[in-house]
Amino acid sequence: MKKLLIVSEPLTDKSKTYLLSLLDVMMMEHGRVRVGFAEVVDPKVKPDLVLCLGAAAVQEHIDPRARIRDARTLTYKKDGLRYRATFLPSMVMKDSRLESYFYQDIEEVFNELSGTV
Repeated sequence: MKKLLIVSEPLTDKSKTYLLSLLDVMMMEHGRVRVGFAEVVDPKVKPDLVLCLGAAAVQEHIDPRARIRDARTLTYKKDGLRYRATFLPSMVMKDSRLESYFYQDIEEVFNELSGTV
């Protein structure tokens, strides 16, 4: 079972539990995906990939100078974790031009987790 940690804001205290979302992503046969959800995550749980939603998360976890439009096309490795980035869903709802990029990013994340990239 693959674990995807989704962050949309900076962590307040990295030594405590993550007050974030963790998706347990299990790739099933025929392309079906089963998703489990947990509000509070033990920091000892190491995700297979961290998906940063929005500029604040990108600048906190990837690079303080990073721009979301540039960061979203790459996979970053830092502190033993892999990071990807995309736009905040609320930004996509406000600007429909971002929708195709957002869905492309999510598809790439699932492909990376399933090992098809």
